[in-house]
Amino acid sequence: MTLLITAVARDGLHLSSDYRLSDNGKPIETTNGAKQLSVRRTRWLAQVSFTGIAKFGRYDTRAWIQDVSGSVHAEAPVDDLVATLVECGTKNLASVTYPEKRLTIVIAAVESGNARLFVVSNWETAFGEMSTVQDEFKSFEVKAGRPLLLVHGNRKALPRAERRRLKRLVTRMAERTELSSAMANANEAASRASGGTISAECWVASLLTDGNSFGTNYGKVPGTPADIFAGGFDVAAWIAREFPAAPGKKLTLVQSVGYMGPGTPAPTEIGEPRPLLIESPSASFKRDANGRSFCTVAMSGIKSTLTVRKNENALTSFGSIVVTGDFAVLRSMKCFSLKRAQLPCPPTIDGAQPRTWNYSLDITYDGKELTVVVAMMSVAFRSVNLPAPLPVLGENEELVMVAPTDMLMLGVTEQQPTIAASLRARFLLRDFPELNQRVNV
Repeated sequence: MTLLITAVARDGLHLSSDYRLSDNGKPIETTNGAKQLSVRRTRWLAQVSFTGIAKFGRYDTRAWIQDVSGSVHAEAPVDDLVATLVECGTKNLASVTYPEKRLTIVIAAVESGNARLFVVSNWETAFGEMSTVQDEFKSFEVKAGRPLLLVHGNRKALPRAERRRLKRLVTRMAERTELSSAMANANEAASRASGGTISAECWVASLLTDGNSFGTNYGKVPGTPADIFAGGFDVAAWIAREFPAAPGKKLTLVQSVGYMGPGTPAPTEIGEPRPLLIESPSASFKRDANGRSFCTVAMSGIKSTLTVRKNENALTSFGSIVVTGDFAVLRSMKCFSLKRAQLPCPPTIDGAQPRTWNYSLDITYDGKELTVVVAMMSVAFRSVNLPAPLPVLGENEELVMVAPTDMLMLGVTEQQPTIAASLRARFLLRDFPELNQRVNV
């Protein structure tokens, strides 16, 4: 049984959770073993942590919590997440035969600027233990209007001196960094007293009512805690997949920051029309395997004029992109995935070009279909950064170019070996963003 420490402060909620140490009593590597995950929705941000049974056979606590977190509707209140965790916790643990199937889930959330805290468990309440382990999970909401300290899991391992120290810090409204560091020190002290059931390292997350969030990996344990958006998209999994660690190294998230709330309103005044001359060249490359080409990606060139207005998006085409697969070659190949193949094709905007403009292509073959994904790219033209001023720009203006306007996916099969799509581009003429930022002195 491991340890969760939760502090309710005046500025928000702070959570500490240690890392997974064992699988059925066997020591394991703690990579990706953080017992926390973030869940983001339209009106709220939640930090979910758990203590108790992590895995047993095919049962996996983190996996089903992630599934539940991804299934909650983007506009749903945080209460829906809590209710679904209660329902799924009861259902999932019913199939576990392990005798010590205790599980506590702590959900800290900031919803519409208000701090909310819930405990979902089959053996603990918000501030203590139930008389016996229950077959059904129950939820408890903690009023977050006054300073509080909650401890779940191996509560007895946390020394009284550390508990009193944390309570004093919460009561006197200590700074976030001081409180976060103290929670990590308390976790380390509990680790020494736990007999090896609590890791000395921990992840501490802070959700502030002003919309800011922070996370710190005390111990720099490899891995990245899950970060779940609506639809089940996990940013941590995407980072691990798209940015693999160097040979012999391990990807490690040391710190994180975030913000949820209203942004700086965009200017609403639309400017006068200004013409742009746009040229995008033709380009192509062939992907080879053992000297034989199995794929060709080609871009057709265009030359056109586009009218832009300040503070208004303008759309145009950079021509078409054509993918052709040679399935006579592909049939003899195994499934593969190629990341970030480069296709140089720099456009010219009123005589100016970006320093580099290489379309990034992810190419995969699953034995039946060859898929090419073109990633979005962007650049901001400013006259001060160019060899000659851009005629369309004023002194404090920039021209933002994005192409394609969304991730572009093209798939070919043996029955349809060629496919074409328009490569759309978006332009926005605006003032430097720095001009609209408030500076605190």
